Amino acid sequence: MYTQAPHSLPAGKEATLWRTRSTTPSPSAADTCATPPSRSSGSPACVWRSSGAPSMMSPSPSGKHAGTVIDLRDAIRPSLTAAYEAYENVSVPMPDDPDDYATPDLTIGPRAFKEDDGWLLEADAIALAVEVISPSERLRGINEKTAWYAAARVARLLQIDPRTGTWSLFTRPGEGEYKGVVHGKYGEPVPLPADLGGDLPTSCLPLYGTPPGS
Repeated sequence: MYTQAPHSLPAGKEATLWRTRSTTPSPSAADTCATPPSRSSGSPACVWRSSGAPSMMSPSPSGKHAGTVIDLRDAIRPSLTAAYEAYENVSVPMPDDPDDYATPDLTIGPRAFKEDDGWLLEADAIALAVEVISPSERLRGINEKTAWYAAARVARLLQIDPRTGTWSLFTRPGEGEYKGVVHGKYGEPVPLPADLGGDLPTSCLPLYGTPPGS
């Protein structure tokens, strides 16, 4: 699990935090959990208030969600060129606003970032952000998330949906939206560029609610 980075937000502003995990508040949090956690809904579990600024915290993902991220990382990493690495727990800021940031499930970025003491990786340095959709996510939230990455100008966003066994690859961000998109289903490879390993296989990715091996 991982927690929100220890910086405070301007009063009244809420950071964009997707899949940010926490079992305890940061040391500076002044209040207790405002809403009891909901481990089945997939919605934010609680709001910790620090210096008057709300911050959404979500419950940990299911094992199958985490396993999908691991499977994707294992499939992508061996074929990356020397310039790239596959990261988990790396946050991406909105350009010119480091208090507005997202944490993809998987981020493909410069290998040199491994030596960086910072926790934010600038959007223009990211070759691919990967989001695995949770069981209870709704279309509106998914669309808002997609628009955020486009507004941040993340070059490529791959959404994996274990609910339906489908994927979507978004490219060419501009004017707050992605101009290019390719949809596919499990078993069909994701057409990544050669420096990101080329076609990414999806036939072995799990579906929610399906026992392993079935």
